[in-house]
Amino acid sequence: AKGQADDRLGAIEEALHRSGKALEQSEARYRRLFDNALLGIFQSTVSGKILMVNPALARIYGYNSPDELVMDLQDIGKQLYVDPGRRETFLQHMRSKGKVSHFESRIRRKDGSVIWIAEHARAVHGIRDELEYFEGTVVDITKRKEAEERLRASEEEYRTIFETTGTASVIIEQ
Repeated sequence: AKGQADDRLGAIEEALHRSGKALEQSEARYRRLFDNALLGIFQSTVSGKILMVNPALARIYGYNSPDELVMDLQDIGKQLYVDPGRRETFLQHMRSKGKVSHFESRIRRKDGSVIWIAEHARAVHGIRDELEYFEGTVVDITKRKEAEERLRASEEEYRTIFETTGTASVIIEQ
């Protein structure tokens, strides 16, 4: 009986060892995915504190490292969003729908420059269904927004020319 118990104990120890190794490998894979993702990834509190970010988000926001960003950004609403009330709009969407998709905002980078981002985020609830934090992704859409603005301005310019000219016009660009 003692031999059988020892065998079972050995089998359990071996299974625990294999399980621990598999868990370590799985954690390493997810850590590489998080660290090497091209999208910015974040977790933040309802009150506006950053909990964690990946290196891509730190770069998008102009920081040298995720730790620097987490230490510096203490209030997302005041330090990050350019437009007053934008954080409150984000919170309203999160409370009513539990998520946001393509939530476009102007944000202020560490150096003070302004860029456009699109956020995709969801509310994470605890065991008692209380809102614990938000997690999501961020994409820099500045180039797209600038292209849209150039197109709008160009369309407005041509519309003005043709609406104010009583005769046929030819525009030659140089």
